[in-house]
Amino acid sequence: MSDSHHTPEHNSDGQSKAASSKKTRRPVAKATSKGRYNSGEYNSETGLRVSHDLPEVLPVTGEEIEMLSGFFDSLLVSSLEN
Repeated sequence: MSDSHHTPEHNSDGQSKAASSKKTRRPVAKATSKGRYNSGEYNSETGLRVSHDLPEVLPVTGEEIEMLSGFFDSLLVSSLEN
């Protein structure tokens, strides 16, 4: 028996790379030549995908923060009581 079959390289499933390479792999989304990637555009400077279909972010007022923190406080209290 040689040690070449017992390499320490294993993937997260605990299987060796050789065994996992025989499986059929899920297709990986590839960037097209125009730089489009899925629903957003790939920014080559940052290496991040820029999505154009995100909802507009609205500012949150101090009153809303007070209301939410009170709501979460009451949730915490009720969960501790139960």
